[in-house]
Amino acid sequence: MFTSEIGVVEEWLSEFKTLPETSLPNYATNLKDKSSLVSSLYKVIQEPQSELLEPVCHQLFEFYRSGEEQLLRFTLQFLPELMWCYLAVSASRDVHSSGCIEALLLGVYNLEIVDKHGHSKVLSFTIPSLSKPSVYHEPSSIGSMALTESALSQHGLSKVVYSGPHPQREMLTAQNRFEVLTFLLLCYNAALTYMPSVSLQSLCQICSRICVCGYPRQHVRKYRGVSSRIPISSGFMVQMLTGVYFAIYNGEWDLAQKALDDIIYRAQLELYPEPLLVANAIKASLPHGAMKSSKEGTRCIQVEITPTSSRISRNAVTSMSIRGHRWKRHGDTELTGQEELMDITEVDEGFYSRAASSTSQSGLSNSSHNCSNKTSVGKNQRRSGGSKAGAKERETAGESCRDHFARKQTQRAQSENLELLSL
Repeated sequence: MFTSEIGVVEEWLSEFKTLPETSLPNYATNLKDKSSLVSSLYKVIQEPQSELLEPVCHQLFEFYRSGEEQLLRFTLQFLPELMWCYLAVSASRDVHSSGCIEALLLGVYNLEIVDKHGHSKVLSFTIPSLSKPSVYHEPSSIGSMALTESALSQHGLSKVVYSGPHPQREMLTAQNRFEVLTFLLLCYNAALTYMPSVSLQSLCQICSRICVCGYPRQHVRKYRGVSSRIPISSGFMVQMLTGVYFAIYNGEWDLAQKALDDIIYRAQLELYPEPLLVANAIKASLPHGAMKSSKEGTRCIQVEITPTSSRISRNAVTSMSIRGHRWKRHGDTELTGQEELMDITEVDEGFYSRAASSTSQSGLSNSSHNCSNKTSVGKNQRRSGGSKAGAKERETAGESCRDHFARKQTQRAQSENLELLSL
């Protein structure tokens, strides 16, 4: 460490001791903006032999138990780095150099497992049911599974998972080590939205280091320092994945994706089903390319929500579809526009019998009108050209009228039968 960095840390240690309680909220608000102090504290934690490590750990614990929310989050941002230092020292079997870090982790754990009145906390988690809609799914899109879940939910069989009460610990051992660390990482994940980017970067780097140390991938990642394998539990890996998943969508695409691959690598070696399930689900949901503008600020996971309002089917029978059907079916161009409009309106209103009768009547009137026109033509020809020619013309006109009327009625009946079948 440089002399300037040591001076910043020493000034921070002395400033808090002389601070009155009334000015504590303002001090906590301004503390998160001191980037030089945060980077100096990271360097102190990363050097186990530093003389400032013990007073820094004591100061961070005082922050945590002060009750001020901003000071509590300030201590939480160093939690991943503190865990890595403790695990690295434990793997090298140099337990004496990690005494202050172990005391800080135990102090935070013992404070978190009890409420304000000193009673043990019991955390409960309700597993969502697939039969009830959420921002991630609609029950109707699942199929037959939704019916089974719906039947179960009606009997009040909602699953609730309880965590706790957790026992107090006086020291960390090989048996309870990851039980304590898993709970601490759970507390860190609960405040992920308040963690700065430096803390998220530290989390991703530490997850990669823990998973690959002592394995062939360590040489690929070029991690130096600890070369022995660090034991790890399945629950601890699941909590690591929670933080890594958040970091992917909040500005740390490269580091988080590398950490995700290393966690999958270690879970495959250890044959842990829970981390493999969660990690593969995360990897399958990731976009193909790096997220643009990921450094501009906090991003969220995009989810397509199915609208709750019912949509009209494309095959639904409407007035427009009936109108289009009539235009397609009718190839007869002899109908006038007024007759076709009258037929369409009556069919749209649902009065099929009236449409049929009006159609037949219109056809009859049209045919009789044509017959009368042809008869009048025959009369004119008879006056000018003689009685025999007029009689033949009259007879031919009568037969053509009857044939035209019969053909017209047959076409009408066929088209109306087709419309009835389509409706």
